[in-house]
Amino acid sequence: MAGKPENHRKSPPKLTQDQHELLVLYVQRLEAHLEELKAAVAVQVEIETRHLRKILDQ
Repeated sequence: MAGKPENHRKSPPKLTQDQHELLVLYVQRLEAHLEELKAAVAVQVEIETRHLRKILDQ
């Protein structure tokens, strides 16, 4: 169609090998942090559940 600019998708910039390795390490650390947070939440839920059961059993 005349008059309408076409949307051209640019390819993402290429990473150097060092940049790629750093990105992979960063993602791995983020994933590890997420797993630690999930474990902490599970512990907190268990603590709160036990506390509520103790209150209800009184």
